[in-house]
Amino acid sequence: MQSYKKKSRVPIIMLTAKSEEDDMIQGLGNGADDYITKPFSLKALYARFEAVMRRSCDENLPLQNTFNG
Repeated sequence: MQSYKKKSRVPIIMLTAKSEEDDMIQGLGNGADDYITKPFSLKALYARFEAVMRRSCDENLPLQNTFNG
């Protein structure tokens, strides 16, 4: 994941059933921008997606909503 992050600015959000603290620490340590465990609501997923995009996008570029959930 870290080599991918060096080549791309696309954020990585991990969606997983692994809810142990060590799993989250490992996922974030390996380069994930957010770590979301099951179960989750689509509203919460969308809110966290928007937050990750705000943190990672060039502020001069407009955000375009392409989520169709």
